[in-house]
Amino acid sequence: MSVSERLAEVRTRIEHACVRAGRKVEDIKLLAVSKFQTAGLIEEAYQAGLRDFAENYVQSLEDRRSTLAHLSDARWHLIGHLQSNKVKSALQIANVFHALDSEKLFDMISKRLKETPTWAPWPVFIEVNIDAEPQKAGISPEMAFSLVERVLGDRHLSLLGFMCVPRADGSLGQLRESFVRMRLLRDKVQEDLKNKGINQPLLLNMGMSGDFEVAIEEGADWVRLGTILFGERAPRT
Repeated sequence: MSVSERLAEVRTRIEHACVRAGRKVEDIKLLAVSKFQTAGLIEEAYQAGLRDFAENYVQSLEDRRSTLAHLSDARWHLIGHLQSNKVKSALQIANVFHALDSEKLFDMISKRLKETPTWAPWPVFIEVNIDAEPQKAGISPEMAFSLVERVLGDRHLSLLGFMCVPRADGSLGQLRESFVRMRLLRDKVQEDLKNKGINQPLLLNMGMSGDFEVAIEEGADWVRLGTILFGERAPRT
């Protein structure tokens, strides 16, 4: 099956999920996770209408932007953990960063941005460790509001919302519970900000190939899809 055929099926499933949830399909953004996929498949996805592509690592994103520079209006997203020694490179090549996962990382990014004030505000999602998994990155739900305030107070950053990666071994029912907790957290943070006179919409970036329909039903604005669009990943060399 081609990427365009897979994408058509995905779009149909997104439409059905939106109908079930009473949502508008145009409000759902699709992020194509292109890690380990061939340049040819990414180009096929681009020709099928996709514009947002994601990589986990800075070097991979840099390679993609170089190899596929002719895809002039493609937007490149960094969705993996960002190491301190890669911050400068990430700022230069990532259109959007999805994994701001700690106060420490915020401090490093903010410092680097202040050293280069000509850069436009960098769009970011705050990654939340919604299931409190000790081996996983992400800020705790309890600390989310504090980091939101810090990001909003930095004119060099543009806060888009929250991202999460629920537990990989959860059933669809357990995943739904995680997505519900994310939505409730987002709603609470927005309400707290509103009480302080800050009207800040916060998007939810949650849901992947195996659970994106449930995520949409529970409030996802962005879904991150890889295998379901591209098929099984090519072997790493």
